[in-house]
Amino acid sequence: MIPKKTFSVDQLKKYMIEKGISQQDLAKKIGVIQQQISFWITGRHAPTLASIKKIADALRIPYENFLEAPKNSSDLDEKDIKILKLEKEILELKLKLKEKKKN
Repeated sequence: MIPKKTFSVDQLKKYMIEKGISQQDLAKKIGVIQQQISFWITGRHAPTLASIKKIADALRIPYENFLEAPKNSSDLDEKDIKILKLEKEILELKLKLKEKKKN
């Protein structure tokens, strides 16, 4: 069984810092109020998949980068771990290919 993925607040913070974008700027880009971004960052609320995709588009990051296996999932078996590693490798290859196409 593949574990359900959750929104990664850490990834959102990381990419906002990397891209130099404020909560207010991100809110404007995706059509929400700044308070909503704050709620997501503090973990008070989780964004919908549609919102995650809007965030990803605004930051020019694949939306899958904002999804992760729950931290408390100690029930992962070897097959699940292998699948997660392969998914990560696929995402990294997609990013490399995308960057290569830009150049």
